[in-house]
Amino acid sequence: MEYVPGVKISKAEEIEKLGIDRAQTATYCAEMYLIQLLRYGFFHCDPHPGNVAVEAAGPGPNPQPRIILYDYGMMGTLSPQLKAGLVKGFFAVYEKQADQLAEALFEAELMGEDTDKQAVESVARYFISSFSKRFAMNTKTAPATKEEREKMRVTAMQSIGQELAAIGGEKPFRYPEAFPFIIRAFTCLEGIGKSLDKDYDVYRISRRYLTELVDLKDGSALLTAVKGIQARLNLRNEDIAGLVTFPRKITTMKKFQTRLETGEIKLRVRALEVERAMFRSNLLSRACMYGIFACLAMNTVVISFLVMGRALGVLQVLGGAAAYCTIRACICLAKLRAVIRDEKNRYYNSYY
Repeated sequence: MEYVPGVKISKAEEIEKLGIDRAQTATYCAEMYLIQLLRYGFFHCDPHPGNVAVEAAGPGPNPQPRIILYDYGMMGTLSPQLKAGLVKGFFAVYEKQADQLAEALFEAELMGEDTDKQAVESVARYFISSFSKRFAMNTKTAPATKEEREKMRVTAMQSIGQELAAIGGEKPFRYPEAFPFIIRAFTCLEGIGKSLDKDYDVYRISRRYLTELVDLKDGSALLTAVKGIQARLNLRNEDIAGLVTFPRKITTMKKFQTRLETGEIKLRVRALEVERAMFRSNLLSRACMYGIFACLAMNTVVISFLVMGRALGVLQVLGGAAAYCTIRACICLAKLRAVIRDEKNRYYNSYY
């Protein structure tokens, strides 16, 4: 290891004086991190502007930028499962395959085994659709202000609120210890890229870099090409296997139908609207119950005072019970009010 001098990545004017293209430098920063994550699974955890520099790769009026990273005291390593899942998810997004993206999340062990896979796939499908729309935008049609971008994000989250509520209610997400560093790194690189190039877009850079990583998808670029041809001709292994096993599947489906009709198998359907209605009803019932107990305790306090006089011990106990029930009733009513308000805004996390 040696010290390599360079120009701090945030000093755009000095970079221009070296004849280095700023937009190309921003692109190299994004590609550098994609290589670390997807190809090697070993990455720099803290690429803030103080740890990133650039130098000219060679002589000439328009030299290529060479990125320099400092401070290797904090490095991250991805597990083989997480690395393979990230690669599979990376290709699934750009190939618009929601089922593959959902599978990648499970294979990367980011989702619990008991999580509703259909809900995950629905969210993945919408994510890919939103990603495609975002990718289709150019600098003229993209939201210009921070408020417009935030409104676009909120609208997108609200449109898949029920699916997210179905997943979030089960607490299925698993966050590897490397994930916060990945998010931090991308946030730092986003800031660096925007400071160098106002049209910086990591989505487009990733798309251009897709061909460089094609050998990671199946372990071989040739194998990936063969599988692509098989998919177009419907000659994949699963297609051929389905053709052979289709008669057997019909028999299995007939047996399943028979067992369903005779009651041996019972279907359970999760209705989110019913669950939310029951949640609200439970809050209201608890508030009413606490209110009744509070009134009963207060009536008992009055009667005890009239009958027994100043029996402070009994009065204090009954008064404390009345105050406790009153507070609990108010908490339930406040929670119910917040739930109803959030549901009008299509925000469902208050239920969980």
